[in-house]
Amino acid sequence: MNRMIMAGVTGGIITVAIFMVFISMQQRIDESDEILGTRLQNANECYEDVFKADSSKDTIEITMHAYQWRFDYCSITVYEGQTVTIMLESLDIPHGFAIDGYPEIGSIHISPNAQSVIKFTADKTGIFTYFCTIFCGEGHPLHMGQFVVQSV
Repeated sequence: MNRMIMAGVTGGIITVAIFMVFISMQQRIDESDEILGTRLQNANECYEDVFKADSSKDTIEITMHAYQWRFDYCSITVYEGQTVTIMLESLDIPHGFAIDGYPEIGSIHISPNAQSVIKFTADKTGIFTYFCTIFCGEGHPLHMGQFVVQSV
C-alpha cells in the first residue's frame, strides 16, 4: 500500500513539474513573439537614416552595421567616379550584402565581431537596391536600402 501511495505522490509531483515547465515555455514563446512582432513592425526604419557623400571628395568611407533586419542607413548617396569603401559588421548573426546593378561586388559575407570591407568605384548613375543576401529570419525581405549614385 505504501508503494502505491508513494508512486501516486511521485506521479503527481512529476505531473505538476511538467505542467510548470510547459507554462514557463509558453510564457517565453509569447514574449519572443511580442519582441519579434515589434522588430518586424519597425524593420523598415533606420536609426541613422541616410548617408550623403561630400561631392568634392574622390574617396568615401562608410562604416555600416547589419542586424535583424536593418542596415544603419536606409539610403547611401555618392557621386559618380568616387571610390567607395564600405566597412560592414554584423551586430547579431551572419548577414550578407550586395548591390543590384553592381555585380562586380558580388555577395559579401558579414560576420559578427569581424569587419568585411568592400571597395569599388561608383561608375553607374542611378538608384540601386542594396540588400542582405543571407536569410536572417522572418524580416529578411525587408533588409535592404537604396544606393544612389548622382552625377557630379
